[in-house]
Amino acid sequence: MAYQAAWVGQGPGGALATMPARPPAERHAVRHLAAEYASGRQARDFVQESLNRWGWPASSDLHEMQELQDVLLLTSELAINAARHAHSPMDVTLHYWPGDRIRVEVHDNADGLPQARWPATFEESGRGLALVELLSCAWGVTACPPGKTVWFEVRLS
Repeated sequence: MAYQAAWVGQGPGGALATMPARPPAERHAVRHLAAEYASGRQARDFVQESLNRWGWPASSDLHEMQELQDVLLLTSELAINAARHAHSPMDVTLHYWPGDRIRVEVHDNADGLPQARWPATFEESGRGLALVELLSCAWGVTACPPGKTVWFEVRLS
């Protein structure tokens, strides 16, 4: 069995973990984006268009629609973080295991690890990784020089 080392978010602070590598996704797609504020919307549109092309969500089931909104929100957060903090172009990769899970990866060329912040009540930013922690079933950071890949997974019902 293949393993990969990754910084995994599970509770405040996360931990360095060795995880079994997943079997290849049944479907995957990649989009290269520039480091600009619009990359959040562009990444979100790419993921939604790809999933729709692959037939998901298949219905207007409330659970599926909520899962889709979670995936789109978290995709946007990771892409905006890459543009804002890494200042480098990015590759957004979507993996889809029908009936099981969706994984989104955002690779940038910066070496630094993302830092979770606990902003004051009235601060306008700094909650992205907290949202990733809350809405995903798993997330982490994988070093892949040059740069890193920040990823999350959402389990499908």
